[in-house]
Amino acid sequence: MLTYRLNKTKKGTKVQFFEGDKNVSYAEEGNPVYRDDQGREYVHVPNVKDNLFLFNGCIKDAVDEVINGIGDAILCGNNMNIFSCGISVVMFLNRNIGNLMKYQSIQGWKGARFGYALTESFSNSFGGLSYFDEEGKFTWDKKTQKVFETKEEVEQKVKEYQAAAEKLAKDDGYKKLSADELRDCPDIILHMLWNLLPNSEEDEGKYILEIVQEVFLEKEN
Repeated sequence: MLTYRLNKTKKGTKVQFFEGDKNVSYAEEGNPVYRDDQGREYVHVPNVKDNLFLFNGCIKDAVDEVINGIGDAILCGNNMNIFSCGISVVMFLNRNIGNLMKYQSIQGWKGARFGYALTESFSNSFGGLSYFDEEGKFTWDKKTQKVFETKEEVEQKVKEYQAAAEKLAKDDGYKKLSADELRDCPDIILHMLWNLLPNSEEDEGKYILEIVQEVFLEKEN
């Protein structure tokens, strides 16, 4: 479990986080303290399960940090990351406020189920993440996003998609597909195919796939 201590510096108060004896703060001197619109001081808590100490794509880690760790609340939104929907866990320095926020957060996440999904971004675009449905088709609607029970299931699905893309790339097999066949082909396979093809000398970008933690959303009747 994380521990912390306040560190008074010339630039103001910083909060140092430790996992055992290891300093896991974003900077050696500690993480900066912020104030919300009500003047309440808070600090971002690091995710020690991530190499960069971030919670982006790790909503289950974030909820676990609030329930079992020192985090008090989860912030989500473009204000946390201008290029995508960021996730951040915060701890309030005033523990009366923090304990209240923690209680409310835990109540709000009761009964939530978590799984894993495949997301995609494009290296030459700031358009954010996109999702895939049950058929591997692109979707902006998270309600139609395919969420798997385990990470291993997603990894297996990625292998199947990759094998299909490699088959299409071999001997330019994709050129033999009809317009209808291309239209019906899962978008994710076509995007993997794009990554395999030699593009122009200029960098036209690549599709970047990532397995992330997701929340199972209730289906509407």
